[in-house]
Amino acid sequence: ASSSSARWLAGDGARFSVADIPIGTELSRWSCAMERWGKDHEAGVAPALPRLPVLPGLRAYFQALQAREAFLEGCFNHERRHFSLAPLEPPAAVLLFGVKSY
Repeated sequence: ASSSSARWLAGDGARFSVADIPIGTELSRWSCAMERWGKDHEAGVAPALPRLPVLPGLRAYFQALQAREAFLEGCFNHERRHFSLAPLEPPAAVLLFGVKSY
């Protein structure tokens, strides 16, 4: 979607669509992997995370995805369990890539 007020990817961005599913899946996978990496670093078993860009639009999109119960149940919590992270219950949300600060 081209509008800065658009929430979703396809058309005018006003409605969630099939275009959001593969992007949401990949964001879930990468976010959980980075969160796991950060926790492993805190435990002393992995190097520090690289510096990540802020990406405000992508962060807002990821938070909008997490507001969808179907996304949490059907995608995100499966990835969280795969990476040994606790599942989320609405309205809880994690930051993009599990990083607290950019």
